[in-house]
Amino acid sequence: MRPERRVRLRPVTARDYEYIAQLEMAGDRLVRYRHRGATPAPEAFAQRLWQGVLCQFMVESTVDGEALGIVA
Repeated sequence: MRPERRVRLRPVTARDYEYIAQLEMAGDRLVRYRHRGATPAPEAFAQRLWQGVLCQFMVESTVDGEALGIVA
């Protein structure tokens, strides 16, 4: 019997950039994540999102499709 899948991975797309920016630049994560406290312009953010990354995926709920996070 297969266990129920509650999340799925899907490729990151441009429509995810705003959500990812909120994840990376909110609260205490601002100084710990890839920008180290900087707040890049939206164009620079999108470019840096892919810089030096082999692969990355959005994690979303299989129940309602809600974005839960990003894995790289």
